[in-house]
Amino acid sequence: MFFAGQINGTTGYAEAAAQGLVAGINAVLKSRGEAPMTLGRHECYIGVLIDDLVTKGTSEPYRMFTSRAEYRLLFNAGSAELRLIDHAKKYGLLSSNRLQAIDDKRDAVLSWVVKLENERTKGGTWAEAIRRSADLQFDFLPQEFASLSGAIREEVLYRVRYRGYLDREYVQIKKLSELESIKISVDFNYAAVKSLRTECRQKLQIIKPQTLAQANRISGVNPADISVLMVALRAQGAHPSLHHDVLP
Repeated sequence: MFFAGQINGTTGYAEAAAQGLVAGINAVLKSRGEAPMTLGRHECYIGVLIDDLVTKGTSEPYRMFTSRAEYRLLFNAGSAELRLIDHAKKYGLLSSNRLQAIDDKRDAVLSWVVKLENERTKGGTWAEAIRRSADLQFDFLPQEFASLSGAIREEVLYRVRYRGYLDREYVQIKKLSELESIKISVDFNYAAVKSLRTECRQKLQIIKPQTLAQANRISGVNPADISVLMVALRAQGAHPSLHHDVLP
């Protein structure tokens, strides 16, 4: 049985629609005996919503505010299809023509970002000129840039203008992926880890996080608890070389 919407503690609007999409996809995958589709909180707002409901719960109808996403600068509307195309390909969610169009857009965006960051003009690169300019028309850019579709131009300019902020979030995502790679068995005995605080132990036992990153996001679990959990996992021999920094 797959649930979506108010029964899960959210509103019945966009939040319910997002859950319905994921529930429908995973219902089909379940019927095929395949692993469920999981969207990370670094990929999209839907990933944040589901992760929040699983790890934090809610005492009132949940709304998906942008402030809930720690990587929200990466979630601009123009990049949505670029961020999620790999899922669309894997699960057959879009037509081949649509997938090809998105691939072409991604190639064009990446190519132009590299071009603007490296080709020089008066006083530096094109990208540096963009970041200095208060003119949002960017008429000074190469003529061929103006011939691109509006969607491609907007995405290229977004990535170039906010590169410093975006790079900072990519660094945080890399740290997160390291914690995500540390799996926790569903039958892990938290009661045996005496160094864990009682509140933390109880929440971990109820929620049963699948990864150390997920445990790190549970309300009431602090960085010291995660460090204790790391030691316990290492002692069991499941992860003999854990030396990752815990995310703040």
